[in-house]
Amino acid sequence: MSDPKRYKELKLEGKCPAHPLRDAVPGKISCEKCGNRSKEYYKKNREKMRLIMAAYYVAHEEETKARMSARYFELTSLEMVIVAQIRGDEVPRCRADLTQKLLDTPCHGALQIDHINGGGNKEPWWIRVRGILDGTRGLDDLRVLCALHQARYAILRGDARGGSDPKDWEE
Repeated sequence: MSDPKRYKELKLEGKCPAHPLRDAVPGKISCEKCGNRSKEYYKKNREKMRLIMAAYYVAHEEETKARMSARYFELTSLEMVIVAQIRGDEVPRCRADLTQKLLDTPCHGALQIDHINGGGNKEPWWIRVRGILDGTRGLDDLRVLCALHQARYAILRGDARGGSDPKDWEE
């Protein structure tokens, strides 16, 4: 489809851009026929598609990085708003008040998502964000903390690099 305005209209209406009379598959932009055709083409031309994507990335490296960075910021900001609203806040703020031992330190640094029970490194951010946005992931173990409180809480939990035993710390 060559007309971007018409493409957006069809997308908003839930219609397939290639077949405007057909409804798009829920959660997708195209109809089932187009989706199946795309999957078949990719399976047959997997290596060719990888080379095309790699070449595009090399040719447009700065643009791609900027777009990915903007998308990451957009998704994590939306994630923080959702987690903040679950905790009763309209906008994200540091929720150090949920752990009394953190209240003696003032907030400092960028806001981050904290896994209250630890183990945040085991869950990739894109899986966590997708689960939060589509409602399939529970939110009871998440909260928003500033960078300083996040680091202090990790040390209190013994979850920081090297653990809580100084003998285990790297030199």
